[in-house]
Amino acid sequence: MKIAICHGSFYAKSGAEFTAIELAKTFNAPIYTMYKTTDFFDSYGVKIIPFRQKEYTNFFLKRIYNFSDDIFGGSFFSQLDLSDYDVIISSGTAAKHIVTNPYQIHIHYLYTPQRHLYDLRHWTLKQVIPGKRTIRNLQMEIERMFDLNANMGVDQFVSISETIAERCHKYYRRTTEVIYPSIDLSNYYSNDSEDYYVTIGSIEPMKRQEMMIKAFNKLGHGYKLKIIGHGEKSYIAMLKSLAEDNIEFLDFVTEKEKIDYLSRCKGLLFSAIDFDYGIPIIEANASGKPVIAVNEGFPKFQIIDGTNGVLHNSNVDQLALAVKRAEEIKWHSETIRQSVIKYNITEINNKWKLLIERLWMDQEANISIGN
Repeated sequence: MKIAICHGSFYAKSGAEFTAIELAKTFNAPIYTMYKTTDFFDSYGVKIIPFRQKEYTNFFLKRIYNFSDDIFGGSFFSQLDLSDYDVIISSGTAAKHIVTNPYQIHIHYLYTPQRHLYDLRHWTLKQVIPGKRTIRNLQMEIERMFDLNANMGVDQFVSISETIAERCHKYYRRTTEVIYPSIDLSNYYSNDSEDYYVTIGSIEPMKRQEMMIKAFNKLGHGYKLKIIGHGEKSYIAMLKSLAEDNIEFLDFVTEKEKIDYLSRCKGLLFSAIDFDYGIPIIEANASGKPVIAVNEGFPKFQIIDGTNGVLHNSNVDQLALAVKRAEEIKWHSETIRQSVIKYNITEINNKWKLLIERLWMDQEANISIGN
């Protein structure tokens, strides 16, 4: 059985890119992508094949494609002939448009239905200046129809979390398996907690770092927060102007430094809007540290209040109270670590192999009946 992975592009070192790489390692499969940056030229031990590298490294063409990357990208993937493979696993919105023949199986690994087209559509439009909202809404409607049309070519959806399974049913009207992105839990360890909390991730309005800053301003100098992540300079500057001196912005840290910060923190803060999946949550729990998170999206499935974290409503006062409550709880590092065993690489890889074996057997049975 020959398997290929399709992933939109490798331009950032984010969870989606490394998830695609782990899938490729699991099945000893190549990855087809539109383009990759120099960060991925070493390919991390897998074969990454960029089939539109020249177009996406051309300054003028790239500007055109970026106007609606999903539509252009989807069109490019629909032209890609992978008929030599038995199973195609697509990852990312553009790759979902791959066209397969009747004897192939197309599995789409769903990170989320595009949030700006569905559950955060009105929130997204509010970020656009009023004079451009009509045009932006029209563009989004075209993208939504293009996205929905691609679903007809998917044989099996696999969601990264229960939250995404719910969205898949709501917006796509499709049932889905749930297989979490795998994490090498052996990389994480626990040290004695020092006098700070940490939050990790891209710095943007959807992640609600502003709420965290206001909560820690209210808590006072006895409570320290380290914010790790990148974002637009103007937005970060605005956040820094709000922050008191008990809040520190660390910008870029290495993977080793990140793991060290997690090992020594009092806990991780996670406040993203109804988020699909949170690798920092798993990483913090794997480090034996509690997570203080909003009671929505992925956290409500992973966090057991009082056992491996504290859940709260999404406002400044409730976050401040949750931090104070976390200070009063006697946390057990090993109990917290046990809560993430299900995300281990070996267990996740076995689930993928069993799923593909089942789908392949079903395919063979259907072909036999047809004959």
